[in-house]
Amino acid sequence: MARRKNEEEQAPGSPAWMATFSDLMNLLLCFFILLFASSTIDAEKLQEISASFSKDNIFQAGSTAVGEGRMVSSGVKQLSVLENFVHSLGRNQEGKDNKLSDVKDESVKPVEANSSTEQNQSTQQNQSQSTQQSEAQQGAAQQNSDTQQASQTTQSLEQQLSQQGYNQSEQMSEEIEQMLESSKISNQVSLSYNAQFVELSLNGGLLFDSGKAEITREAEALVNKVGNILQKYKNRTIEIEGHTDNVPVGGEYKDNQYLSAARAISVYEYLLEHKNLIPANMKHSGYGDSKPRASNNTPEGRAKNRRVEIKIYNKLSSQNEQ
Repeated sequence: MARRKNEEEQAPGSPAWMATFSDLMNLLLCFFILLFASSTIDAEKLQEISASFSKDNIFQAGSTAVGEGRMVSSGVKQLSVLENFVHSLGRNQEGKDNKLSDVKDESVKPVEANSSTEQNQSTQQNQSQSTQQSEAQQGAAQQNSDTQQASQTTQSLEQQLSQQGYNQSEQMSEEIEQMLESSKISNQVSLSYNAQFVELSLNGGLLFDSGKAEITREAEALVNKVGNILQKYKNRTIEIEGHTDNVPVGGEYKDNQYLSAARAISVYEYLLEHKNLIPANMKHSGYGDSKPRASNNTPEGRAKNRRVEIKIYNKLSSQNEQ
């Protein structure tokens, strides 16, 4: 009779604790699947999981459904530890909940840093370009200033040299004028000067016959007296130039250019032959009618254009010539 009573007391199906344990295992499986799925640390999913765990509804319902079994209760304690671990994933280092705005802020910060870096680099480049432009402008201004100073210095030196040469020529002209007067030929030789030389002009009509290049005997005395003056300046550069009018010539000379050159050579050779002069310092040239002193339309003008000019360069110009 006792055996039959025990058989009647047993409920059909699995024991009650086994159903609860199965539910718990299903929850654990879902939990670990969620944990594995959230291992990529997606900010939005992690926030949703953290929010769902923070409501405590899953664990509270499980604790009421689970009895006071020893293994189950220890499993529930382990789940509470896991809950704290998972919940801590949704918190930052200060213990505050990480919200989506925080995650977005963190994702924005590097962009802001990059933007700030780009701005700094752009600012540095602008400053560098500005500095280079400023240095270039300063360099150009300094170069212009140096050029102006050099130009002013050059002009000042040229003016000083010109004035110095003019003073030398003036002094030499005064000396030659006194010698011309003492030689009594001042009325036959015209005198002029500039910053380079003193010029003695001799009338060609007194030196040569028409269309000829040989010095006449009457003119030899005049040329000898001029040569005496030139001997004092034999260390200077002396240039003899022949000039004519524009009247065509005939005979042995092709044109006035040849005639003027032949007359300059005649005076040149006569002075070297009869006076103590230095050939290396002597020059001669013929210009024909290219440098008239007066108009060739009148007899008086043509007479002035037929001439021989002797240029005595001052010390400053003679040094430059040599």
